[in-house]
Amino acid sequence: MKYRHCGSRKIEASLLNNGFSSEDVVIGHPDHLDKLVGPNMELLDDLSDKDFLIVPLMFVPFEVSKEEDFFSREDVQSEHWQLLARCIRKDLEVAPKLINDLSRMDDFNPVVTFGYHLLRKYMEIRMEPYLKEMERGHDPV
Repeated sequence: MKYRHCGSRKIEASLLNNGFSSEDVVIGHPDHLDKLVGPNMELLDDLSDKDFLIVPLMFVPFEVSKEEDFFSREDVQSEHWQLLARCIRKDLEVAPKLINDLSRMDDFNPVVTFGYHLLRKYMEIRMEPYLKEMERGHDPV
């Protein structure tokens, strides 16, 4: 499998040139996951006190030609699952604050706020067994 370094550099440059700072953008090469995940997960630990969602685009190609296959489920390594689980847990943790911030908008209905909190809790409960499998580095399905 080939990964196109120039494609990820183009995406990163585009984001940086359109209002994102270098602190907002992390593009990790699949062969260098040990810098993002593993025993210390330094990057995610550094981000843990921030109030934003982390959306890993693990299955989204930057640039793929018709002659080559892209990242498939069979290519997913245990580190990918661990990273994804860690990001989901972080998102579930920060979601209540983001929902509350959203509810402060002038025309936001309190019933909708309650519904969002309820939905987040439901997702957390339903996802728990899958997250545990992912944290062990296993495919949750």
